[in-house]
Amino acid sequence: MAIGNRRKWKGVIQSIEGETVTILADGNEEEMALSNISKANLIPKF
Repeated sequence: MAIGNRRKWKGVIQSIEGETVTILADGNEEEMALSNISKANLIPKF
């Protein structure tokens, strides 16, 4: 599902509260419903 006219997002997960995921993408915090995410490629930072 497109969010803000975008289907692909690349950013850092800021928080997850209930069913809402907040990511920092392109310098802006974006909120999206967890149910709208069908696939995620996670890269851990150590």
